[in-house]
Amino acid sequence: MFTSKNFRTWGSTVTAIKRFPHAKLRVEENPRLKLRKAIVKEVAGVLNNTVSVCEKYYIHPEVLDALDNIRFSPKRYKLEDKPEAFDFEEKVVLAIID
Repeated sequence: MFTSKNFRTWGSTVTAIKRFPHAKLRVEENPRLKLRKAIVKEVAGVLNNTVSVCEKYYIHPEVLDALDNIRFSPKRYKLEDKPEAFDFEEKVVLAIID
């Protein structure tokens, strides 16, 4: 059974994948920033929520751990076997949590 929390987590996690390039750019421009925090801030901005709530409740921890690497690349994941109807970022999320 799916709840609204499942959908909220899914949407937030996909948003984290989508916003990773922007967060990465911000960290490259300002090395004092932490990538994990930059990603969560991106998602919090989209959701209009706080950073701590987004990190604790909205972004899947396995995906956030995977993204917390400046060299993260979706190319290292096998996406061909993921549902065709899914967006690229959704396939990446599935590949990470599988």
